[in-house]
Amino acid sequence: MILSCLLFCALWAQAQQISQDTEWYDGNLNFHANRQAGGKILMQACAEGEELEFVLVPVAGASGKYTVKEGPNDVTIPNDKWATARYLRESGWDLLCLYDRDNRLHCVMQKTDGHTSAEKLSVSKWITQTVGEYTTSDGKVTINWERLTVNGVEGTYKVNTFNDLVTGIITIEGTRLAGVWDVVPTLDGLILNKGKFDEYGMFQPGESSVALKESSPRIGRFAYANSQLLNDRQFNTLKKSTLRIMRNAIMAQHGYVFKSQDLIDYFSREPWYKPAASNSGIKLSIIEQLNVDLIKCEEEKADSERYVKEP
Repeated sequence: MILSCLLFCALWAQAQQISQDTEWYDGNLNFHANRQAGGKILMQACAEGEELEFVLVPVAGASGKYTVKEGPNDVTIPNDKWATARYLRESGWDLLCLYDRDNRLHCVMQKTDGHTSAEKLSVSKWITQTVGEYTTSDGKVTINWERLTVNGVEGTYKVNTFNDLVTGIITIEGTRLAGVWDVVPTLDGLILNKGKFDEYGMFQPGESSVALKESSPRIGRFAYANSQLLNDRQFNTLKKSTLRIMRNAIMAQHGYVFKSQDLIDYFSREPWYKPAASNSGIKLSIIEQLNVDLIKCEEEKADSERYVKEP
């Protein structure tokens, strides 16, 4: 396994300063950066009318490294486990990585263009991770960008959000799957649980469901994790056994040769997996390594801290 510390050591010299009045997306909210005296950076956002903020305090002699402190305005810090942060600029990405005291990666914020809303980013990431070709017990389903086809009949779907965050609920129109569904990612594909919105706009599950099995073996179930930053944390609804496969699938896309028998058995069945002659020449991109670290942190959480929806 390629260690994350090696990647960061190589990128350390490329770290630069976080600019004034920039926007940073954490997978849910856009945080606004305000530079303060002494090189400190005040990061602020608002969710459900509640202000959130934290301060990045530069570490002397360590370019791009910060300690995370509470803000000056006595408002909520987004995550009280955040202890340190690193700013990285690489391959067109501007990233702020937030770690706990054990150096586990809890969050990665990405700099945005300042005009793209958090809701638009959230929906875009969700769709990217959902599009694909699937089979059901009685046919085929193809999910594209805001459109889907069920056994040759084309329809549309809308991704529902709450406070700019994707809920996993979609509304389908124009096919036999018309209705309101809770979309649950699984190791094999998706499960759609049908329900309805109550008078308060809250989703109420029903009794029917449809299992969609991913049927695009040329690229792999989690191929998006090799190019898309998983700061939306949709994977936190997956079982830990699925997370292990997802994390190692990032490596498998490069032909990583596994030693664990269960991983050997799993990936040897995948037609896209081509084992490399040696692991020594494999190098992950910055996004791939960060995704590996984010997933690993999720795997290390206690079950009581997680919201698992995968059956």
